[in-house]
Amino acid sequence: MGEPVSDFHSLVTRFRGIEEDAYDFEEQSHLLAAARDLLQIRPYQEWTADEIRDFLFVCSLDPDEELVPCLGLEGLCGGELAQSRSRLLALASHSLEIGTQQCRSQFAEILRGAGALDEELETLLVRFAEDEDEYVRRMAVDSLGQLHSPLSEHFALRLWHRENPNQQHSRMMALSVLKKIGSKHFDQLAGEAATGELPILARYARAMLAPVPTIPIARLSPGEPLGLDGAALRFAARLSEKECLIFPKMLRLEENTLSLYADVWMNTFVRWPDNPGALDNPSHQVRLRDLQLDVREVAHFCGQARAWLELPLAEIGKLHFEGEFTLGSGGSHLDLTFKPRQNLPHKTDWFILTVRYRTQGGHGELVLESDRSCLEEFVTNWETLEV
Repeated sequence: MGEPVSDFHSLVTRFRGIEEDAYDFEEQSHLLAAARDLLQIRPYQEWTADEIRDFLFVCSLDPDEELVPCLGLEGLCGGELAQSRSRLLALASHSLEIGTQQCRSQFAEILRGAGALDEELETLLVRFAEDEDEYVRRMAVDSLGQLHSPLSEHFALRLWHRENPNQQHSRMMALSVLKKIGSKHFDQLAGEAATGELPILARYARAMLAPVPTIPIARLSPGEPLGLDGAALRFAARLSEKECLIFPKMLRLEENTLSLYADVWMNTFVRWPDNPGALDNPSHQVRLRDLQLDVREVAHFCGQARAWLELPLAEIGKLHFEGEFTLGSGGSHLDLTFKPRQNLPHKTDWFILTVRYRTQGGHGELVLESDRSCLEEFVTNWETLEV
């Protein structure tokens, strides 16, 4: 029998009694560490009902979403693979009953890496695809498509026709899955969307229908390196003391994955000078290696951003730019989240931008307020990186 993780339940019980606005980062870190210990020390078949419930609770508190990926099956084989897969499917099933939206969405996504599609896995993903939350449904349908489930088309069409506030995002996912599985419905729906009244969806559909990705950097020949010394992509915020600069060193396109070799500098204390190269002692430096970006996802993001930026000012005054974008590929993450400012919810040309990145070499997060110039500069830089 595995050693008990004696303090896990008591830690969770004490934490549940804390008001949300009084959460302590150190206490939260102890919870995450205890949850990881539970994974390593106790075989899942020995977990109690309390431990299952507590583990899923901690998953919903994980700011960097690193706990659920610990359940991944990569590199496992034999009996260890079978046991870990059984644990993953069981916890995913429990998350549908007692997990938060954040917890469920993570499981809906990680299940695409649960090995070969069988009846148990497909049935579980169908339950996620029928979830009450739009984002959870979207992730589940994407996983069904990734696994080439025969049910992918059915649920992608359900996403397309279901009315909800995030319909544009649902329909973009539906198009992505329909194209991936070679559905006969793709051309018709993409054609309708490309000329429709939903601007973000329309631009995405046009990108999907294009014979090649629509961003110039995707025109690189496969395997051909591109030196980019001196180029800088800047996440800069007016009236803010937080910035992030990305210095690409080399781009390489291999099949559908764009590999970006880059240094990322994060400055959280002082403004960068006009000439970043003049910095002698940056306040904080993080170096990323082998950061991979998915060409289609970058095109998707740039298309949505451009669709909003090119709206008439009168229309921008009515429509926030918001959404979550995952540009990373493989083992790396570069995630962008745009949300309205809580203190000025009706000011649509400003937003809160959260930049999260994670590779084997480290991870970080940058949260800043900015106007549309930040978005314009970032998209323009990507669209002008040409051979």
